[in-house]
This record gives sequence, structure tokens and C-alpha cells, in this order.
Amino acid sequence: MYDFFHRKLLYRRFLIMDETPVPVLKEDDRRAQTKSYFWVIHTGEDGPNPIILYNYTPTRAGENARRFLNEIAPGFYLMADGYQGYNKVQETNRCCCFAHIRRYLLESIPKGMDKDYTNPAVQGFLYCEKLFAYERSYREKGLSYKQIYTRRLKLINLLFIILL
Repeated sequence: MYDFFHRKLLYRRFLIMDETPVPVLKEDDRRAQTKSYFWVIHTGEDGPNPIILYNYTPTRAGENARRFLNEIAPGFYLMADGYQGYNKVQETNRCCCFAHIRRYLLESIPKGMDKDYTNPAVQGFLYCEKLFAYERSYREKGLSYKQIYTRRLKLINLLFIILL
């Protein structure tokens, strides 16, 4: 069953991927509690049903991501954090994850300066919060993927006009 869904996942054009460390207590040829990794791969909304797969690997090497996605057609979109191991995945369009960007912005705000709206990190954080609020409203309204896409484009165009 896993192989079936893996093959189906490789036909999709948009994937989200992240790796999470897990301690493994007993594994051949490894010390107890050595870090291993679960890679979570989630399809985007570019198809009828979401596919979520977990892939266990004993290391975090980027080669693991490349091997898992080896059969995918070139030119797909991969949303992941800034981990350089994802650079091993060839012929992909890398996308930024706003949840990670938001976290980095939040961490860069100096202590006690979270209400200083002139601070670029605060402005970026608030921008991400606004984007997330729009996304929540789209989901609550039950909009289709195409409707969400259209609204995102309008929002982006509006924001560019405001920023220019």
C-alpha cells in the first residue's frame, strides 16, 4: 500500500517536505538513542486527495530526500525549510515556507521591541500573520483550490502595489 501511494505522490506537482529527528533505542550497528529521522512528505492541493507519507532514514543526509523523490518528473514544486540537504533534490522549484519565515522573523525581534512597528522583523511577522488570517478565512469559507489561488494572486498584486 505504501509503495502505491508513493507512486501516486510522485505524479503530483507540489510537495511539502520536512524531516524530524527521532531517537532510536535499538538499531543494528548504532548506539542507543542515536538520532534518526522521519521525513514527512505531504502533497499540496493540486490533486483530488491529499497524500501524506512518512519515510524513516537513519541519517539526515540530503541524499535521503533525493532518493525518495528520484522518480518525480522535473519541474515540480517543493516547499521545505532552509535545510541545505534539500539541494540534493534535482530539477525542482524550491518554495519558501511562510511558517518557517514567520518563526525566524519572530526570533529576530529584539526583546521588548515586539510593538515597535518600525522594526522590519515586526513588520515581516505581522505580514505573515495577515497572510495566515487570509488563508484561515479561505478554508472557513470552503473555497476550492482554484478560488484560493485566484484570491492569492489578487492579494499579492494588491500588496505589491501598496509596497511600491
